Amino acid sequence: MGTTLYKNADWIITMNEKREKIRHGDLLISGKEILDVGTDLEKKYEGTLKIDHVVEAEGTVILPGFVNVHHHTWQSLIDASCFLAFIVCPASIWLSDSSSSL
Repeated sequence: MGTTLYKNADWIITMNEKREKIRHGDLLISGKEILDVGTDLEKKYEGTLKIDHVVEAEGTVILPGFVNVHHHTWQSLIDASCFLAFIVCPASIWLSDSSSSL
């Protein structure tokens, strides 16, 4: 996968313990792993780490640390509750009797 440097983003809003906001910051990743967040990372790693791709990120806000922020986790809860409802009260019982409720 190699390493990618996102360089000079207007803002990097971190998810670290301090919840730092870095102005004109860089983000260095390797595959799915965040290697470093800061400023002037290209200089910092010059000669010690091969950076495969450099992306000029000026005009952007980077929010590293999110994993699949658009996920429908709530659907798994609905699926599980429906599954459990059929185990506890099979469909044949409550579908045939309109007076029963779960």
